[in-house]
Amino acid sequence: MKKGYIVGEYIIVAFFFLILFVGVVDRVILVTSEELTLAQDFKTCESAERIFKEIVDNKQEVGAYGISGGNSTVDYNSTKWLYDNKDLVDYNNDTGRTDQFQLSYEIKGFDVQSAYSSELSGLSTNSPRAQIWLNSTAGDESLNKVHNIIGIAIGGNIAADFKMTLVLPNSTAWNSNEVGVESSPTIDNAVNYGSLIKFDWSITPAEKDVIYIGYTTDTTPHLPWAANWTRYGEGFQTINDIQKNNNLIFIRDISFRNEDLDKDYPIYLGNDTLVKATWGAPLTNGCEYKRLYKFEANDSFDINQSVFSEEREVTLTRNFIGEVKIISE
Repeated sequence: MKKGYIVGEYIIVAFFFLILFVGVVDRVILVTSEELTLAQDFKTCESAERIFKEIVDNKQEVGAYGISGGNSTVDYNSTKWLYDNKDLVDYNNDTGRTDQFQLSYEIKGFDVQSAYSSELSGLSTNSPRAQIWLNSTAGDESLNKVHNIIGIAIGGNIAADFKMTLVLPNSTAWNSNEVGVESSPTIDNAVNYGSLIKFDWSITPAEKDVIYIGYTTDTTPHLPWAANWTRYGEGFQTINDIQKNNNLIFIRDISFRNEDLDKDYPIYLGNDTLVKATWGAPLTNGCEYKRLYKFEANDSFDINQSVFSEEREVTLTRNFIGEVKIISE
């Protein structure tokens, strides 16, 4: 065999092994990169879970930052105190850490009695606000149905869009009254689990939109149910059982914001409970750790609930179901 052929074969073999080596190295780099990404993701999620357990689950708390109420509950008062008085810089200074995370919650369902209130003042003249509350029962008493009236209002001196879906389990709902509303919500009583009410509102400042939704879980006539309920009259127990069934409402997909300004505005349940809030770093990406909790407020309060021309004195404690979420990076 000639020397030129031997050299050529060596070159071909060497080139083949070079291609194989490059392919192997490239694959190793790819696998290493994937493993590194997975490791980073795992570390991020591990961090989110740790922070969640320390702040939300730990009754002993991390400094003054814990919001656990024990027994799978969240203390709303502690949560509100945290949002009002501390920030992430305080947290890291007090704990000696450098965590970057966002704590948020959103109410998903509530005991309607604990949202008894009246319309907030200055809705059309101040910064945008929205409100959901149990209104005094008024209107057409001749309906004879044991029902509640829910008020929903939005307003403000800046343009904003309000979107929300309410779910009223096992209920029949109707539009009781509205003021300044340009686009009424859609009420669907044909769903198999109750009533579905969808809102898609916009405000043009300065403006206020208010609507009152009536609903009941039992359309059987009970006349005069208001007097019999408030005075423990005939059929009290039956009427009271219906009102207990009227007490639960769920919230889906709620927002009140100005997209151009990229700004969210507060939504109140009753007159002082925020439906949703965010605390910590302004994160949109990262590992999420979240769960549903029962929220409780330790303080109780007395109200005089108006039912047409009658009144009943009630001691209430705010409680609702909310999703608590940690995003960590």
